[in-house]
Formats: sequence, C-alpha cells, structure tokens
Amino acid sequence: ALNLLQARYLETFDAIYIDPPYNTDAGPIIYKNELRSSSWMTLMSSRIAASRNLLTNNGVFCITIDDYQ
Repeated sequence: ALNLLQARYLETFDAIYIDPPYNTDAGPIIYKNELRSSSWMTLMSSRIAASRNLLTNNGVFCITIDDYQ
C-alpha cells in the first residue's frame, strides 16, 4: 500500500506516526510475533523507507517502540 501511495502523495505529509507490532506475545492484538530480530528489522526497514518518501523535507517521522526491539 505504501508503494501505491508514492505516485500521488510523494513528499506531501508533514508528519508520519507509526505504532508497529513490538514482536512480543504480550499484546492483546494478534500479530505474527516471535520473529528473529533481523527479520523484524527487515520488515520495519522496508516500511520506514517507503514512508520516508511521503514526508516533506522538514517533515517529522515518529515511531513508537519498546526496549525489546
């Protein structure tokens, strides 16, 4: 979905906030958890890179994360 947004919304957002799955089984929301750290980082890295293109030059990118990952 992020790749599809690139053509229309490239460099148009002032802020992006994401709250990704924390890769633990402690949350009440069902996600695919217990990924290896490297797999989790690859998952996050591709999404962050695609999202970054949607920001203006002085945009802010915020991510909520815990101490585990």
